[in-house]
Amino acid sequence: MLALLPHTPVRACGINPAGHYQLESLDYWHQIGHTLAPKDLIWKDLFVKPGLKNLTIQSKVRPEDLNEINITIEPSTRFDPGLFIHVNNHFGLSAETSDVGSASLIRHVIKTQWAEAMNQVNRVATAIFEKIRPSE
Repeated sequence: MLALLPHTPVRACGINPAGHYQLESLDYWHQIGHTLAPKDLIWKDLFVKPGLKNLTIQSKVRPEDLNEINITIEPSTRFDPGLFIHVNNHFGLSAETSDVGSASLIRHVIKTQWAEAMNQVNRVATAIFEKIRPSE
């Protein structure tokens, strides 16, 4: 569609991969949640059974970019216990870019950034599972 309508006004696009991961135990699921969002310092004194519903981390791809990544982690709706990871790769257009508003620029972004953006979910999952090991 972007090739057929190269002059269509476009301000941004997103590549949004996601993945569901089955976990080996409820204890490990809680361990991941407690590690990513500790409850002891604040939450357990304020509420009954506080738990991680979702966590979103925002980051730049590179400091000079307009692009940003939002990584959301929450319980899986497919696996019990399970973890759901969603990565929103947001690509905005710079006012300095001569093709601002051009679908052809977004088409180029998708072609050049697709593989790396799709790999973000695996990178996040690998980091979580390597750094947060099940307690024995």
